[in-house]
Amino acid sequence: MGAFLAPRRQLARSFAREASAFGAAIRWNVIEEIPTPYIAANDVGWSAIDAIAGALAEEFGVTNAFIGARLRKYGLVG
Repeated sequence: MGAFLAPRRQLARSFAREASAFGAAIRWNVIEEIPTPYIAANDVGWSAIDAIAGALAEEFGVTNAFIGARLRKYGLVG
């Protein structure tokens, strides 16, 4: 169900945009043939991850906790 509310490609694209706005160092991986941004939470800090998740939650119309779970499941934060 979560993949319907926040599909991997759209979330990855939006995540890259928001992370760039916060000045996070983005690394790119290819997961299931999809170029996927990745940031290390220790590099940018959990407060920045929370702010990014908040912006994405508003964009996708879901909760911060939902976005947090999707970010981890899709391998966007670590």
